[in-house]
Amino acid sequence: VIKALVKRGYIVASEERNPVSNLRQVVFAQAEIDRFLGDYVSLYLLSKRHDKVAKTLAKHLGEAGIDPELLFAEVGATFYRVRDVEEFRVPEPKASGRKPAAKTKQLR
Repeated sequence: VIKALVKRGYIVASEERNPVSNLRQVVFAQAEIDRFLGDYVSLYLLSKRHDKVAKTLAKHLGEAGIDPELLFAEVGATFYRVRDVEEFRVPEPKASGRKPAAKTKQLR
């Protein structure tokens, strides 16, 4: 995911030589990571915050007119703009009109 985000320019990285091994390594500035996390949130993290399955949450977001900014097919994860989802609330489940299921006796 990170490689795809860097390749597409969503996160800026630089290459530096490791002072111990002298090998080149990719380095991310903390400010750049903070900027990205301030602008984008993954569907995975949103689903954990709302205690919903990601697919169900994505459906609710779509029904609310909120589309992902970065798609799984592009970067290996689905991301939404923070400003688009910060006020979002998962709708309450609709009453089905059915009676609750009868309790069953537990076998010992």
